[in-house]
Amino acid sequence: MLRWITSLILSLAVLVTASAADAQSTTEYYPLKKGNAWTYKAGKVVELQVKVSEVAEDGTATLDTVHNGMTVATEKVIVKEDGIYRSELAGMEISPPVKILSLKDKQPSADGTTWEIMADIGTSKLKGTSKKGSEKVKVPAGEFDAVVVDFDGEDVTLGLKTTARTWYVPKVGVVKISIKVLGNETVLELEKFTPGE
Repeated sequence: MLRWITSLILSLAVLVTASAADAQSTTEYYPLKKGNAWTYKAGKVVELQVKVSEVAEDGTATLDTVHNGMTVATEKVIVKEDGIYRSELAGMEISPPVKILSLKDKQPSADGTTWEIMADIGTSKLKGTSKKGSEKVKVPAGEFDAVVVDFDGEDVTLGLKTTARTWYVPKVGVVKISIKVLGNETVLELEKFTPGE
């Protein structure tokens, strides 16, 4: 059970980030301004808030995930010329950083664009393929035209297959995440996005 939970957390982190020369400050598909906050619902009772707590000079944003007033996860994300990358999770470096959304000229790449993922996260090795698409999505925060990233891969160390979908919306960011590990699905849906001041 602990392995499944660890794999789920690592997989979500790779899906829900780097040199200063390549860094852009942000993209409208994942606005990383200090103070920006996303409130998500998982199931009927679990509520999580993801908040940009810091943005470094090179553009790397630190995002804290808070549940019941306690920080339960921290990650680092950076926007580069060719995509949005996750570079750290829970104090563990992701090597190389994982591309979570492919970009071209600050906009998502064309539908059908694919990219390979192979990274070390702590003692785990993640391997898989991501593919970009587009579709409408409805969540508690509203109905949107979204960019969708489908991930199909596995935690090679633990031998756990993982599939995931992440929906990105301009000027809002991630509005929905669906992840399946060992046949168990977890879905996070956006309730509200609060811009930083």
